[in-house]
Amino acid sequence: MKRNRGFTLIELIVVLFIIAVSSAVIFLNIRTNANINNKKFISYFIRIIEKARTNSIVNDTETIVVINPEKRLIYIKGSKKDKVSIPKEITITEEFIVQKGNLFYIYFFHNGSSSGANLNFYAKNFSKKVIIDKVTGFVKVVDIEVWKN
Repeated sequence: MKRNRGFTLIELIVVLFIIAVSSAVIFLNIRTNANINNKKFISYFIRIIEKARTNSIVNDTETIVVINPEKRLIYIKGSKKDKVSIPKEITITEEFIVQKGNLFYIYFFHNGSSSGANLNFYAKNFSKKVIIDKVTGFVKVVDIEVWKN
């Protein structure tokens, strides 16, 4: 007796289940990678801030961190190495920061104090507030809520 060989219902359900699980894993990885990149940016930014503060104390001089929103760069003035690009998806708002023209400045003085600043970083599913203390120059990062219209 010749029998037509086809897929059973169980085999089809197993294949569909494997496709669904694989799709979910891929989707979650793509979504997580965007947040990881934003978190990397924040950690690079904090590293630049801490390096500027350390430079000002060690070298007994003023060190300046520059934020250039037009070129989407943050860097230590006078340094060719200490730069970080602002990802396109991140929006920055600032409070209590020195502004000259289109540039924003954070000054660190020889005793470790700073001009201070509050910077808010927003992206889809990501929001952080970076607070730079005036007296100590220390950096604090906190999560902030994003309101929805």
